[in-house]
Amino acid sequence: MGRPAGGVRRHPDERGAIIPMMAMLLVVLIPSTAIAVDLGMQRVVRRDMQALADVVALDLVRLVDGRNAAQINSGYNGHDTLSVALVRSVARNEDALGDDPQVTVKLAFMDPTTHRLETVVGSDGLPVTREATGTQVPTAVEVTARGGVDFAFAPGRGGAVRVAVAVPSPSACFRLGSYAVGLDLQDANLLNAVLPELINNTTFSTTLVGYQGLAAAEVDLLDLVGVSGLGVATPDELLGLDSLTLGQFYAAMAGALQANGGDTASVALLQTLSTKANLTSHIGIQDLLDIESGNTAALAASFNVLDLVMGAAYAANGGSALAVPGLTAQLPGLTNLSTSLTVGQTPRLACGAAGRARARTGQVGLTVAGNLVDVTSDLNGPRSLTAALGPLGASLGGLLTGISNGVVTGGPLTARTHVSSELALARAEGLLTGIVCGDATSTGNAEGIDVAVSASAVSSVATQVAVTITGSLTLRITTLLGANVDIATITINHTAYQNTTTSQGTTPTTVSFRHPDDEYGVAKSFGSGIVVTGVSPPTVSGNTKVHIDFAPGYGADGDINVSGVSGLTGGLNALIANATNTVNTQVIAPLNSVVAPQLQEQIGARVGGADLFALPRPSCNDPRLAG
Repeated sequence: MGRPAGGVRRHPDERGAIIPMMAMLLVVLIPSTAIAVDLGMQRVVRRDMQALADVVALDLVRLVDGRNAAQINSGYNGHDTLSVALVRSVARNEDALGDDPQVTVKLAFMDPTTHRLETVVGSDGLPVTREATGTQVPTAVEVTARGGVDFAFAPGRGGAVRVAVAVPSPSACFRLGSYAVGLDLQDANLLNAVLPELINNTTFSTTLVGYQGLAAAEVDLLDLVGVSGLGVATPDELLGLDSLTLGQFYAAMAGALQANGGDTASVALLQTLSTKANLTSHIGIQDLLDIESGNTAALAASFNVLDLVMGAAYAANGGSALAVPGLTAQLPGLTNLSTSLTVGQTPRLACGAAGRARARTGQVGLTVAGNLVDVTSDLNGPRSLTAALGPLGASLGGLLTGISNGVVTGGPLTARTHVSSELALARAEGLLTGIVCGDATSTGNAEGIDVAVSASAVSSVATQVAVTITGSLTLRITTLLGANVDIATITINHTAYQNTTTSQGTTPTTVSFRHPDDEYGVAKSFGSGIVVTGVSPPTVSGNTKVHIDFAPGYGADGDINVSGVSGLTGGLNALIANATNTVNTQVIAPLNSVVAPQLQEQIGARVGGADLFALPRPSCNDPRLAG
C-alpha cells in the first residue's frame, strides 16, 4: 500500500513512548500533589484559627468595660462570666477544618504609649503577656486559638496556633452649653426676644410651656433617618446632608418627633417654626453635630430638640449681627434701648472617641445701650446750701459789705444717664481626652468623660456710664436790713464719666465628669459667673466749672470752680451717686442675673470658661483589633 498523500511517516519503534515518560512524571507529581493538599489543609486551619481568634477577641473585649478582673471572671452585675462568654462565642464561630479548636483567653493590659501588650518574664525566662487578676482593671484581651488536622496523604498532623488581641474602643457624646437646662420664664422671655430675629420672622412667639415642651423632647439619629422628606437611608447619609433650609430641618424634626410618639403640642410648634423660618441660607447636619461616621455613642444618644432648634437658627444666620428689641423687657430700667447680638460660630455637640471628638461654644458679642430714666433733685427748703461768699464777696465790693454768706437754692437739677455695655465671650472648644467605663452603680465603678477645654481669645465686658447734670440754681443773700436779694444764677451743665472693664482668659482646663456622683443634665462649670462688675460713682472735682450770671451791679459774669460755692460739690456728687446706683440696680444687676447667665447657659460660653454637659451614656462596648 502506498503512503497517504501529505501524511507523516510513522516508524514502528516510536509507538508507546509516552507511557514511560508519564510513569516517570507521576513519581514526582503524585507526592507533590499530596504535599500540596496536606499543606493547603494546614494553611486552611491556620486561617480558620486566626479568624476564630479575631472574632472571639472582638466578642470578649465587650466585657472589658471598666470592671476589674475578678468581676469580669465572676459575671458581676448580670454579665456572663468570662468562661461562659468564651464557650458561647466559640460555639457560634467554630466552623473550622479539622479538630475542634481549643481557645483560651487572657485579660491583659495594653500599654497606651507603645500600643503593645504589657509583658512579664515567664518561668522559662521569656516574655509572656501580663495577666490582669483580682481588682486590677484590664484594658485588653488576648485570645489564643489552637487547631489541627490529620494530613490526607503524609503521615502525621498539621497544627496551627493563632493569637488575636482586642481592645475596647469607647466613644461618648458631650456638648458645651444647653438651652434646655433649668428653663424658666426669664429664659423663655429671652428666647422670645432672640429666636424671632434668628428665623427672620418677628411674628413668631410662644410661651414658657411651649419652650419647656421642646426642652423635654428628644430625637436621635435613627429618628431623623426615618423622616421621608430628608431622603436618606443611613446615619452616614444623614450626617452628609449640607443643603437643608432652616424650615426643612424644623419640619424634619417635627416628623421625627411625631413618628416617635412625641408630644402633640411640641410637634405643632415645630411645624409652626418650619413655616415661620424666613431664611434661604442652607445648613448641614454637621454644623450642629460633630459626629464620626458609624459612631456607636452617637447612634445611642438622644439630642435635645430645643438645643437643635436654637443651634440650627444660629447656624443659618452664619454670624450675622441681630437687633434684639425684645431685650427691653429684660432691662426695664433702660429707655431708647438699642441692642446687637452676634454669635460668630455655632454651638456644636460632639460624639466620638477620645482624642477626636470636639465640641465648641458660640463666640458671642452682645451690645446693650440706652438711657436711664432721669433722676432729679433740688436745693429748696432744708436742702438749700449756705455758701460762704469768700472771694465772691471781695469781688462784689461794697454792695456786700458785712455780708459773708449766701444761700444757694432752686433747681431742679437733672441727672441724665447713658449706659453702654459690651459683652464679648470668646469661643471655647472642648476636646474629649478620656472615657471612663464602668457600670455606674457606685463611685467605685463610675462612668464618665474627661474634656480639655480651652478658649480662642480673652472674654471681656466693658460698661461705660455717662451722667450729665443740668439745671440752674439761685444765689441769694440777706442784706443788713433783712431783705432777701437774688444776686446771681448758677448754671450747671457737666458730664461725668465712669468705665468698668472685666477681662479674663481661659486657662486650658480638664473638666472631669463622673456618674455617680455627677448627674447627667447638670452642667460641670468653670469660669466666672459674674459678668459685669458694679460701677462706682464718678465724682465732680472741685475744679469743675459752673457758670454764674450776676444781677446788674453785683458782679461780672463768668465761669467759677464748683468749689467756689461751698457744699455744691457734695450736692452734685450725691446726685451722681443716686444715678449710678440706678445703673447698678436697673441695668447691671439684670445683666448679671438674667441676660448674661441665660446667654452663657444657652451658648455655653462663660467669662474664662464653659459649661460642660455629658450625654448619657458612654458607649464602652465598641471593640477593635489591636496589633
